[in-house]
Parts: sequence; C-alpha cells; structure tokens
Amino acid sequence: MTLEDSDYTKILEAGWFLERALWDRQSEYEKGFIGLELSGMRTREYYLRRVDQVGFRKLDRVLDVGCGLGQWTSMLAKNNGSCFGLDLNEGRLEVAKQLYGLTKGVEVNLVRGSAENLPFDSGQFDGVFCYGVFMFTNMPKTLSEFRRVLKPGGRLYLNANSWGWYANLIINRGILVKNLRLVRTALEMVFRYMAGGDQNMLVTENYLRRLLSRYDFEIIDLAVEGGLDLSDNRRPKVKSAYPGRYYGMRSILEVLSIRK
Repeated sequence: MTLEDSDYTKILEAGWFLERALWDRQSEYEKGFIGLELSGMRTREYYLRRVDQVGFRKLDRVLDVGCGLGQWTSMLAKNNGSCFGLDLNEGRLEVAKQLYGLTKGVEVNLVRGSAENLPFDSGQFDGVFCYGVFMFTNMPKTLSEFRRVLKPGGRLYLNANSWGWYANLIINRGILVKNLRLVRTALEMVFRYMAGGDQNMLVTENYLRRLLSRYDFEIIDLAVEGGLDLSDNRRPKVKSAYPGRYYGMRSILEVLSIRK
C-alpha cells in the first residue's frame, strides 16, 4: 500500500465518505489538508461532540462561515435545523458535498462566498459558526456581517490563533526544522497585531473582547480551544485536537457570544 493509499484509508476508517476519484484529483497540498482534518481522532463523532460542547444544538437555522471541507457543517446540520456552509474554495466545497451526504434527514446548502460580504439577507440565522478562518479576514468587517445576518439573541462561535500558536509555529515547526518560510509567515502575523492591524494577524483575548463589544455581542464564555463546555451532558466530553498551550501561552482561543 502506498502512502497515498494509506492516507485515503485512514479517512474512511474515521467514518468519512470520499469517492476515490475525487481524492485522486486533489493536489498533494489538499490531500495533506484533507488527511489532517478527516482522520485520526478527527472522526465524525469528534466533530459532533465538539459542536455540542460549544453550544450549537437545536437551533433552527445555522451558518458555517469558511466551512472548507464541510466536516463541521455536516455535524452542525445533524445537531440543528437547516444549515448553510459558505466558503470561497470551490474544490473544498466539492468535497463538502460528499461529506454532508452522511447526515441523513437534514437540510444542508453550500454556497460560494466571502465572510466579509455574506450573500444573505439580514436577520436570517439563529447561529453563526466560524472555525479557523476569522483571523485571516478583515475581522471588524466580518463581525459586522455576522451581526447583520444573525437574529437578535442569535449565537456566534468563533476561534482564533493566539500567542502560543505562533510560538509553536516559529520554534517547533520553524526554527527547529529550519523552515524559515514558516518562521517569516508566523512573524508577519505577530507584527501585524503589534502594528494595530485587523486582518491576517495574531489575536489576543483583549482584542476579541473589545471587538465583540463594539459590535454588540455579549460573551457567554471564552476559553482555550476545547475549554468551552455547554453540552447537555448526554454525550461524552472530548478534548480539542490542538494543545491548549505552547510554552505556557494559550494556543487557540474560542468564544461563544450572543447578538444583543
């Protein structure tokens, strides 16, 4: 069995369905990304339990912004009513179409679009979920759009990489393995934060709190990723796939808030 065959088999073993022909059409980079997100501990049950823990269940209408491969979208759809997944990458949306086919009896709609200019009318959603992409967007503009499409009282979940994450990139995945390109990219994210930027940058708790307050969001809870626990206690808890800290610093922050 080749390494490529092994990676594909691991995806199937984790409970995901992906046609071999679609897998074979992916670039090496995309195969690596798909393998990371859909194998090992990242099973369908893992995503379902994580969605429950961050308080996304029994909502009528949910939007997954930056849905990528659709692994979160499919589990959001299973836990809630109708669900929309939005992403700019058409190739990943093609993969998502197959993944959500596993969630029978739910409504999922996939849309190509941008977080900063959502193609939806105002007040359409009871929940907006945004995993792994918020810090790469123009965050004030994106948050303004989230507020616009949410109903009053609607829920917003998002996460963002903080100091520990970039320490890991710079030291563990950069300097120690002599990946100077990654070191430079990570340092640029840090410098943009220090220069007072709003996009493609490191995110701190204070920055998140100020931004959410500016756009009339009330924080329910903020923690390191995997630290939120608003589950109904009927499912076992699951830790995040990412460490909570690197070098004593928080790695990824996650926050659940309510639109006022």
